[in-house]
Amino acid sequence: MCADENIRGVLSVDDAVQYMVILFMLFLVQFALACACLALSSDQQQHVLRLGWSRASSQLKYRMQIRFSCCGFDNGTVNLPEDDSDNMGHPPCTEVIRDIYY
Repeated sequence: MCADENIRGVLSVDDAVQYMVILFMLFLVQFALACACLALSSDQQQHVLRLGWSRASSQLKYRMQIRFSCCGFDNGTVNLPEDDSDNMGHPPCTEVIRDIYY
């Protein structure tokens, strides 16, 4: 038994071609998604982000507020009133402030 017989048994030419075709298709999908994302205007991006924020769980919103040191969707600072003035349903700001600074 020679080494060439062992190598041929691991991966055939047909398998390699199928693998390359699948990789090329995945590349095309990723490229198309990247082009679609770049084609969005800033208003469309804002709309997509608002939609995502409104559908996110309270736990995810809380983690995002901690990570970005903000309170709610439109507010760039945690030093804001406790109310949910943007009607986007975010966790209370006092909890966010407590976890950021303490």
